[in-house]
Amino acid sequence: MTDDDIGSDGVQAELDRLAMGPGDPSADVVPRLAQAPTTMPSRPIPPPRVSPPAAVYGGTPSWKRRRRRGRRFLSFLFVLGLVGGGLYVARQYMLDKVVWDRDVAARADLVAAATGLEFTDDVAVVELPFDEFVVASAERLASSEDGAADRLVAEWRALGLASGRADLTLVAAAAAVDSPAYYDAAGGRIVIVADLGRALKDHALDRALVALLLDQHRDWVDAVEGEPWSVAVGTRALVEAVAVDIAQSIREPDERAAVLEQMLRLAADERVAASPSAYGSVLLGRLGAAAWPLAGWARASAEAGVGVEGGAWLDTWTPAATVSDVQVLDAGRLLDGAVESPAADSRGALFWYHVLAARLDDDRAWTTSLLWHDDRVTSLETAGGVCVTGEFSVLNRDLDDALATFEAWAASAPPESITTVRADSVSVDLGVVSVSACDPGVGVPTNDGSVPLSLGGAPLRSEQFRTILTDDPSRLPQAVACQVWSAGDALSSSDERGVIDGPDGWSVVTNHGDPREISLGNC
Repeated sequence: MTDDDIGSDGVQAELDRLAMGPGDPSADVVPRLAQAPTTMPSRPIPPPRVSPPAAVYGGTPSWKRRRRRGRRFLSFLFVLGLVGGGLYVARQYMLDKVVWDRDVAARADLVAAATGLEFTDDVAVVELPFDEFVVASAERLASSEDGAADRLVAEWRALGLASGRADLTLVAAAAAVDSPAYYDAAGGRIVIVADLGRALKDHALDRALVALLLDQHRDWVDAVEGEPWSVAVGTRALVEAVAVDIAQSIREPDERAAVLEQMLRLAADERVAASPSAYGSVLLGRLGAAAWPLAGWARASAEAGVGVEGGAWLDTWTPAATVSDVQVLDAGRLLDGAVESPAADSRGALFWYHVLAARLDDDRAWTTSLLWHDDRVTSLETAGGVCVTGEFSVLNRDLDDALATFEAWAASAPPESITTVRADSVSVDLGVVSVSACDPGVGVPTNDGSVPLSLGGAPLRSEQFRTILTDDPSRLPQAVACQVWSAGDALSSSDERGVIDGPDGWSVVTNHGDPREISLGNC
């Protein structure tokens, strides 16, 4: 297959459909390759062994502990057996030098040069066959108790985030097309799909290396340990935004075209079906697409001597404090330096966007999700199945609008879900929309089967932000963010964006009005 066979826009659109679209796993995957079977490989994928959700965002990396123990042991040997110049040489070449596998060294050098940071240690890069990679990824979505994967899917069905069986391996397979590599902090390694095309392998490896590098310098994995889900997702999205920006910045147009073509080829070769849960696939594969243009703006500003200077530009996007996901989806909150303190059982704005978008149009779901101030989600297993209760907190001035949206969402739920919605003012400033719904079982459709935008309007708004500040770097970023995220132009299905652009860039932004026409007085 060549670029003449499938244009970059067509490739990206097809990848978007594969990764995001909930529906029948047996649906046709690649129309241009209709002869390919449309089910998963004949070799069965074993059910995932489950592990805590926090594993998605890591625990204390074992390579850090090994490094400390190793250095103490080597120091002991040096005292016993090395003196003078021998000590110096050993220190230079055994302790300080990062030793990569030969195939990884070139990528690590490019990533280090692009970020202005140096790797402090190497890690193993482990290649897994596609089906084993998918199982490992599915484990990252599940919890540690037996049967917890089924429990998670039951919670998703109750709210419309999934319909039918929604096997997590199918969710992970769709995500693997977008992100066929990840940084496994707990294991102190990078995991990547074996036998990828060279362009796709390099792109995936670059993104994973950036996540590793930022952990070595910013300890973001330790920072999210014990934090609410909404904070773990937000901090990871911020890191992956930097990773996508760096990976994009070091690719020539023809290389980007090759990455897109090889993504499509991977989906065809592995017979990947459309994702039965767009939300789950976004968590595993697309978080970085929400805000990578903002990271690119910060990097370009530093290079031009505007704003953050030098390699410290990364501080803007990898702060010492963690961030909630709404701060990445709505960068105005991030640039304002607001401190978000979500509840311990908070799922975040992205979660509620996907809940609403499963049954309503994307624009309405997106607009309501940005009203988020906090949330709480709990579930209970009853004799009749799993039931979920949730609280979506907003300012009192927005309570009526939020309630109307949730009522429309509840009206589209199947009767078997026993879905209820109500609103209450709980303080002078805040109101809460309370939701209750139960899993109707695998035989009842729980959403409309449409394909929602994976990250709402975040990719579009962040690109508008970068475009405006690139045209006029003297403008105040906070004011531009206010104008952009206040823009009234509606979203459409064409506003989807993947983790890499085609050779001609992303022209969708030109289909929307100029946010600068909004009066600053409205901000």
